[in-house]
Amino acid sequence: MKTDVTAEDIGMDPGTLREIYRQMSRIREVDKGIQAGLSSGKFMFTYWPMTGQEAIPASIAPLVTKDDYMVTIYRGIHDQVAKGVPLKGLFAEAL
Repeated sequence: MKTDVTAEDIGMDPGTLREIYRQMSRIREVDKGIQAGLSSGKFMFTYWPMTGQEAIPASIAPLVTKDDYMVTIYRGIHDQVAKGVPLKGLFAEAL
């Protein structure tokens, strides 16, 4: 019985899989940074954590182009991070 799953088994190239992982890590780090800023009092805004919601936007992001539209919800910071919205502007708007 085969137990190891390869990129070929799921039909995705290794570069795409690495990009998905990179995006998931980036989203998680942004989430941790926001939570740390709020906990320390450095930030003051309403925030709903995105913990556990990293996989979907990270998986979709490498498959969409500039010409695609995105509609997100009020908890959509993870979508914006995955799509490549500059963090400086994202934080400036939130603050």
